[in-house]
Amino acid sequence: MAGKKTGAVPQLLTVLVCRVAGHRFAVAAADVLEILPALTLLPLPESPSPIEGLARIRGAAVPVLDIRQRFGMPVRPMSPKDHLVLCRLGERRAALHVDRVLGLFDCQLDPVDRLGMPMAASAIGIASDSNGALLVHDLPALFAIDETEPALTAMGAL
Repeated sequence: MAGKKTGAVPQLLTVLVCRVAGHRFAVAAADVLEILPALTLLPLPESPSPIEGLARIRGAAVPVLDIRQRFGMPVRPMSPKDHLVLCRLGERRAALHVDRVLGLFDCQLDPVDRLGMPMAASAIGIASDSNGALLVHDLPALFAIDETEPALTAMGAL
């Protein structure tokens, strides 16, 4: 295990677990502001690839980030059953388009050895529950600031 090799001590963390295209992943609950039902998005044809569009949330235009595209999964339009997870993304707000929010849970976060795996590049650790293991992601690393910052600045999201 990666934790045994590095001697790193596991940490406790509350995470929000979501499902996208049959895969579960988690983000730190401290970065989550709100869970919303699916909304109509304003498409942005010239936006960088992880930006799916804009949602109007309490009068503000918030970029919606496409987890499927970031993880190399087949992209699909938002369904009425989907969720948006409004999050802090560094100093800005953004919403993650997910199939379903599964809930909050406290977990022991173990170190993860990335080994060049695309889905693990932004992982801060691995957690497990009764349904198996899942990666816990760092949102700013998942949506690299250098890729999205110009578009987010232009949209007023910074």
